[in-house]
Amino acid sequence: MSGNGDTLPERMVDRMGIEERARLLVAALDLPVDAPVSASARLKTIAKDERELTNVLDHTRALFDLLTAGPPSAPSTPLLPVSPWRNPALKTMADQWAAICQTLPALQHELVVPLITKAKLRDLEQLARTEAVPLATKHAIRFALSLFNPGFLWECGKFEIVPALRSWSEGDRVAFRAWIDDPWAP
Repeated sequence: MSGNGDTLPERMVDRMGIEERARLLVAALDLPVDAPVSASARLKTIAKDERELTNVLDHTRALFDLLTAGPPSAPSTPLLPVSPWRNPALKTMADQWAAICQTLPALQHELVVPLITKAKLRDLEQLARTEAVPLATKHAIRFALSLFNPGFLWECGKFEIVPALRSWSEGDRVAFRAWIDDPWAP
């Protein structure tokens, strides 16, 4: 900060709201009055950008927390003793996929288990589009479907990690971290 009074003290800027910061930024840009975008539009754009940046930072923090978290008692031990999907007795891709699904508590819903066991993907997708299952289960279904066919655009929506982590129980997050440590894909 220069001592000549040309800049505002950082504490004062920190106390400003989004609109006040936006006005300060527009003034600092020293744009001509006849600029194609009005000042109010600039204020809205700057405020929107700041909200989006805050949202990105929140998502990044949540993802960082997931990736750096480990079991409190023994951080160097695996989360699951053995990845169930690596069992040599599982001969088909559908069996390996079902083994991953069985590690997620959100997929143990009574309407979901039979569909996973029989690998009825379209029925599973349709179930995720209804109100018959909770939000955590919908996110778990999207994760399971994205594993089975990663390139397919499922009608129930794509799997998004941060909303899923926010809705999942600790058991679901532990299972997901185990999959991160030993990923499986077809």
